[in-house]
Amino acid sequence: MKSNLLADRQLAEFKRTGHLTVPAVFADDTIRSVLEDLDCWSREYLATLSEADRHWYVEAATEDSTRLRKLDHPAFHRRVFRDLGTSPPLLSMVGQLIGPVGALFFSQVFM
Repeated sequence: MKSNLLADRQLAEFKRTGHLTVPAVFADDTIRSVLEDLDCWSREYLATLSEADRHWYVEAATEDSTRLRKLDHPAFHRRVFRDLGTSPPLLSMVGQLIGPVGALFFSQVFM
């Protein structure tokens, strides 16, 4: 595996702006699979929400609304997200930006 996946210009951009978008880190099939799992998880999660939780998680918080605003901790609840977060190319890039990756404390998906 290549240890320096990011170019000098990308490292400079991260240093300047504090964030970096890197296209095509994951294969299209991988992203498709993750989106399918996200859709499934969203439907499952929506069915379990109490009325109080609906106001926090459901967009527009109306009774007929079925669109989630976000899901918390996908890396802990769903294997596909954990696999994305621990993929060697991604970890190598993150390591280039902030040093060795130690632990993941929180993750979210915004819809």
